[in-house]
Amino acid sequence: MLFNNRQIEQRIADRKRFYSLLQLPAAQSYGLRHLSACNRGMKWPDRGICFFFQAGELRTTSGSGLRVVHVGANAIRSNTRANIWKRLSQHLGSSKGGNHRGSVFRNLVGNALIARNGLNCGTWDEIGNLTKRDEIEDERVIEQAVSQEIRRMLVLVIPVQHFVDEIHMRKYIKQNSVALLSNFRCPQIDPPSQTWLGTYSSHENVVQSGLWNREGVKEAYDIDFLDAFESFLEQ
Repeated sequence: MLFNNRQIEQRIADRKRFYSLLQLPAAQSYGLRHLSACNRGMKWPDRGICFFFQAGELRTTSGSGLRVVHVGANAIRSNTRANIWKRLSQHLGSSKGGNHRGSVFRNLVGNALIARNGLNCGTWDEIGNLTKRDEIEDERVIEQAVSQEIRRMLVLVIPVQHFVDEIHMRKYIKQNSVALLSNFRCPQIDPPSQTWLGTYSSHENVVQSGLWNREGVKEAYDIDFLDAFESFLEQ
């Protein structure tokens, strides 16, 4: 898709506005936290949106500061009861390992680590539990490396809960945030650094978007998204 100068300028302006909204008191109510310091005992909302930031990944077009590298949400299906901390802990894993089959985020980070470090793990993208000891050990080593990588990130959690249409709102904010922040076949606004781990990914959606997100990176964002997001935060 080709973009004219006016469209590019509008996209940059929308990115700037998006990041300014993340600075509003309502968005900062739970603060920006280092994932390595997060634990179950902290005050967490039950349901909401999570914006992840990565050291060295800076905004270079839309302003200054860290850029969002992953957008996540929990309980975006009516039959899901997992709270924010449970979802974060699935991404985080532990120093002993983790379960990338329970977290697409972990899967994507591990995929890039395997490529960058020249590791041997042919089972990483397979579905189901392993039975062979050597395969389990190969995955365990990578799971540990994934945990280390994600624990160095920061997360901003915005609660989206306790109202009738909350599931729709969580989906809406996540989908449009990903679409706005994605550089897939778009002008390269706040592009990844040359050393960003995601550039080693075998997933085109990650490499081209500059995000640790696989879905929604090719979509267009709703022109009314930022107004709706701001209205939600102000309420």
